[in-house]
Amino acid sequence: MDWALQLKDHANSLYHNQKFREAAKVYTDCLVALDFGETEEESRETQVMLQLPVTTNLAACMIEQGSYARCIELCNIAVGIDPRCVRALYRRGVAHYRRHEHEEARADFESAQQSMKCFPASSGSEQTAYDDMDRRMTVYLNYIRRKKAEHKQMFAKAFQASHYDDKPDWQQKMDPSPLPSDSDEDLEPPAAGIFSCCSRRATRKKLV
Repeated sequence: MDWALQLKDHANSLYHNQKFREAAKVYTDCLVALDFGETEEESRETQVMLQLPVTTNLAACMIEQGSYARCIELCNIAVGIDPRCVRALYRRGVAHYRRHEHEEARADFESAQQSMKCFPASSGSEQTAYDDMDRRMTVYLNYIRRKKAEHKQMFAKAFQASHYDDKPDWQQKMDPSPLPSDSDEDLEPPAAGIFSCCSRRATRKKLV
Protein backbone atom coordinates (compact mmCIF):
# COMPACT_ATOMS: atom_id res chain seq x y z
CA MET A 1 0.00 0.00 0.00
CA ASP A 2 2.79 2.46 0.90
CA TRP A 3 4.60 1.72 -2.36
CA ALA A 4 1.43 2.25 -4.37
CA LEU A 5 0.74 5.53 -2.57
CA GLN A 6 4.25 6.69 -3.45
CA LEU A 7 3.61 5.83 -7.11
CA LYS A 8 0.37 7.83 -6.99
CA ASP A 9 2.14 10.86 -5.49
CA HIS A 10 4.86 10.64 -8.14
CA ALA A 11 2.23 10.51 -10.89
CA ASN A 12 0.48 13.53 -9.36
CA SER A 13 3.76 15.44 -9.50
CA LEU A 14 4.24 14.55 -13.16
CA TYR A 15 0.70 15.68 -13.90
CA HIS A 16 1.19 19.04 -12.21
CA ASN A 17 4.28 19.51 -14.39
CA GLN A 18 2.12 18.84 -17.47
CA LYS A 19 3.88 15.54 -18.23
CA PHE A 20 0.58 13.86 -18.94
CA ARG A 21 1.84 10.79 -20.81
CA GLU A 22 4.41 10.01 -18.14
CA ALA A 23 1.82 10.54 -15.42
CA ALA A 24 -0.65 8.25 -17.20
CA LYS A 25 1.98 5.52 -17.39
CA VAL A 26 2.74 5.71 -13.66
CA TYR A 27 -0.97 5.76 -12.77
CA THR A 28 -1.44 2.69 -14.97
CA ASP A 29 1.52 0.92 -13.34
CA CYS A 30 -0.03 1.67 -9.97
CA LEU A 31 -3.38 0.16 -11.00
CA VAL A 32 -1.79 -2.93 -12.51
CA ALA A 33 0.22 -3.57 -9.35
CA LEU A 34 -2.66 -3.15 -6.90
CA ASP A 35 -2.99 -5.88 -4.32
CA PHE A 36 -6.59 -6.16 -3.15
CA GLY A 37 -5.68 -8.36 -0.19
CA GLU A 38 -7.36 -11.52 0.98
CA THR A 39 -10.42 -10.21 2.79
CA GLU A 40 -13.39 -8.16 1.69
CA GLU A 41 -12.34 -5.42 4.10
CA GLU A 42 -8.84 -5.24 2.62
CA SER A 43 -10.24 -5.18 -0.89
CA ARG A 44 -12.60 -2.33 -0.09
CA GLU A 45 -9.82 -0.34 1.57
CA THR A 46 -7.65 -0.70 -1.53
CA GLN A 47 -10.53 0.36 -3.77
CA VAL A 48 -11.28 3.49 -1.77
CA MET A 49 -7.74 4.56 -0.90
CA LEU A 50 -6.03 3.76 -4.19
CA GLN A 51 -8.10 2.41 -7.07
CA LEU A 52 -10.70 5.18 -6.95
CA PRO A 53 -8.36 8.23 -6.80
CA VAL A 54 -5.82 6.73 -9.20
CA THR A 55 -8.54 5.87 -11.71
CA THR A 56 -10.06 9.35 -11.60
CA ASN A 57 -6.61 10.94 -11.90
CA LEU A 58 -5.82 8.72 -14.88
CA ALA A 59 -9.13 9.86 -16.38
CA ALA A 60 -7.89 13.46 -16.03
CA CYS A 61 -4.79 12.50 -18.03
CA MET A 62 -7.00 11.02 -20.74
CA ILE A 63 -8.89 14.32 -21.00
CA GLU A 64 -5.62 16.20 -21.42
CA GLN A 65 -4.58 13.77 -24.19
CA GLY A 66 -7.95 13.90 -25.94
CA SER A 67 -8.67 10.21 -25.23
CA TYR A 68 -12.29 10.81 -24.29
CA ALA A 69 -13.56 7.26 -24.84
CA ARG A 70 -10.87 5.91 -22.50
CA CYS A 71 -11.72 8.63 -19.97
CA ILE A 72 -15.34 7.49 -19.98
CA GLU A 73 -14.28 3.86 -19.46
CA LEU A 74 -12.15 4.81 -16.47
CA CYS A 75 -14.87 6.96 -14.96
CA ASN A 76 -17.32 4.08 -15.34
CA ILE A 77 -14.96 1.99 -13.19
CA ALA A 78 -14.73 4.77 -10.62
CA VAL A 79 -18.49 5.23 -10.49
CA GLY A 80 -18.80 1.47 -10.03
CA ILE A 81 -16.70 1.82 -6.87
CA ASP A 82 -18.49 4.96 -5.67
CA PRO A 83 -21.64 6.07 -7.57
CA ARG A 84 -21.41 9.45 -5.81
CA CYS A 85 -17.82 10.20 -6.85
CA VAL A 86 -17.98 13.84 -7.95
CA ARG A 87 -14.68 13.83 -9.81
CA ALA A 88 -15.61 10.74 -11.83
CA LEU A 89 -19.03 12.13 -12.74
CA TYR A 90 -17.57 15.51 -13.62
CA ARG A 91 -14.76 14.14 -15.79
CA ARG A 92 -17.06 11.70 -17.53
CA GLY A 93 -19.38 14.64 -18.23
CA VAL A 94 -16.51 16.63 -19.75
CA ALA A 95 -15.54 13.67 -21.94
CA HIS A 96 -19.12 13.24 -23.14
CA TYR A 97 -19.38 16.96 -23.82
CA ARG A 98 -16.28 17.00 -25.95
CA ARG A 99 -17.66 14.03 -27.89
CA HIS A 100 -20.77 16.15 -28.60
CA GLU A 101 -22.82 13.80 -26.39
CA HIS A 102 -24.63 16.61 -24.65
CA GLU A 103 -27.44 14.63 -23.04
CA GLU A 104 -24.99 12.22 -21.42
CA ALA A 105 -22.87 15.17 -20.30
CA ARG A 106 -25.90 16.91 -18.84
CA ALA A 107 -26.87 13.81 -16.84
CA ASP A 108 -23.36 13.46 -15.40
CA PHE A 109 -23.01 17.14 -14.49
CA GLU A 110 -26.41 17.16 -12.78
CA SER A 111 -25.55 13.96 -10.88
CA ALA A 112 -22.24 15.45 -9.75
CA GLN A 113 -23.94 18.61 -8.52
CA GLN A 114 -26.53 16.55 -6.68
CA SER A 115 -23.78 14.48 -5.03
CA MET A 116 -22.08 17.66 -3.82
CA LYS A 117 -25.33 18.81 -2.23
CA CYS A 118 -26.10 15.47 -0.54
CA PHE A 119 -22.56 14.61 0.54
CA PRO A 120 -20.62 17.73 1.58
CA ALA A 121 -16.86 17.96 1.22
CA SER A 122 -14.81 16.51 4.07
CA SER A 123 -12.22 19.29 4.15
CA GLY A 124 -11.65 22.90 3.19
CA SER A 125 -9.49 22.02 0.19
CA GLU A 126 -12.09 19.54 -0.96
CA GLN A 127 -14.79 22.22 -0.70
CA THR A 128 -12.65 24.60 -2.77
CA ALA A 129 -12.33 21.93 -5.46
CA TYR A 130 -16.07 21.28 -5.32
CA ASP A 131 -16.84 24.99 -5.70
CA ASP A 132 -14.53 25.19 -8.68
CA MET A 133 -16.10 22.18 -10.39
CA ASP A 134 -19.59 23.41 -9.60
CA ARG A 135 -18.94 26.75 -11.30
CA ARG A 136 -17.61 25.06 -14.40
CA MET A 137 -20.42 22.52 -14.55
CA THR A 138 -22.96 25.34 -14.29
CA VAL A 139 -21.40 26.96 -17.35
CA TYR A 140 -21.55 23.71 -19.31
CA LEU A 141 -25.15 23.07 -18.27
CA ASN A 142 -26.26 26.58 -19.21
CA TYR A 143 -24.77 26.11 -22.67
CA ILE A 144 -26.34 22.66 -23.14
CA ARG A 145 -29.77 23.84 -22.03
CA ARG A 146 -29.61 26.95 -24.18
CA LYS A 147 -28.66 24.94 -27.26
CA LYS A 148 -31.43 22.45 -26.59
CA ALA A 149 -33.98 25.26 -26.38
CA GLU A 150 -32.65 26.81 -29.59
CA HIS A 151 -32.89 23.50 -31.45
CA LYS A 152 -36.41 22.97 -30.18
CA GLN A 153 -37.35 26.40 -31.49
CA MET A 154 -35.80 25.64 -34.86
CA PHE A 155 -37.72 22.39 -35.19
CA ALA A 156 -40.96 24.15 -34.30
CA LYS A 157 -40.37 26.76 -37.00
CA ALA A 158 -39.40 24.05 -39.47
CA PHE A 159 -42.62 22.16 -38.76
CA GLN A 160 -44.65 25.29 -39.38
CA ALA A 161 -42.76 26.04 -42.58
CA SER A 162 -43.43 22.56 -43.94
CA HIS A 163 -47.14 23.34 -44.09
CA TYR A 164 -46.56 26.25 -46.47
CA ASP A 165 -43.61 25.21 -48.56
CA ASP A 166 -43.24 21.95 -50.46
CA LYS A 167 -39.49 22.32 -50.40
CA PRO A 168 -38.54 24.17 -47.23
CA ASP A 169 -35.02 25.42 -46.87
CA TRP A 170 -35.01 25.17 -43.09
CA GLN A 171 -32.57 22.27 -43.17
CA GLN A 172 -29.82 24.67 -44.05
CA LYS A 173 -30.63 26.69 -40.96
CA MET A 174 -30.55 23.68 -38.64
CA ASP A 175 -26.80 23.29 -38.71
CA PRO A 176 -25.86 23.99 -35.09
CA SER A 177 -23.13 26.40 -34.18
CA PRO A 178 -19.71 24.75 -33.75
CA LEU A 179 -19.01 23.15 -30.42
CA PRO A 180 -17.16 25.73 -28.33
CA SER A 181 -13.58 25.23 -27.37
CA ASP A 182 -12.62 23.87 -23.98
CA SER A 183 -12.49 27.33 -22.42
CA ASP A 184 -15.54 28.49 -20.52
CA GLU A 185 -15.05 31.99 -21.87
CA ASP A 186 -16.40 30.64 -25.17
CA LEU A 187 -19.52 29.24 -23.50
CA GLU A 188 -20.66 32.24 -21.53
CA PRO A 189 -19.51 35.84 -21.13
CA PRO A 190 -16.52 35.89 -18.73
CA ALA A 191 -17.30 36.82 -15.15
CA ALA A 192 -14.33 38.33 -13.37
CA GLY A 193 -12.10 35.58 -14.76
CA ILE A 194 -13.47 32.85 -12.53
CA PHE A 195 -14.34 30.48 -15.37
CA SER A 196 -11.38 28.50 -16.64
CA CYS A 197 -13.27 25.27 -16.91
CA CYS A 198 -10.95 23.06 -18.80
CA SER A 199 -7.67 24.87 -18.55
CA ARG A 200 -4.90 22.59 -17.53
CA ARG A 201 -4.13 24.72 -14.50
CA ALA A 202 -7.69 24.44 -13.20
CA THR A 203 -7.86 20.72 -13.93
CA ARG A 204 -4.60 19.97 -12.21
CA LYS A 205 -5.89 21.43 -8.96
CA LYS A 206 -8.43 18.67 -8.63
CA LEU A 207 -6.07 15.71 -8.41
CA VAL A 208 -6.40 13.69 -5.24
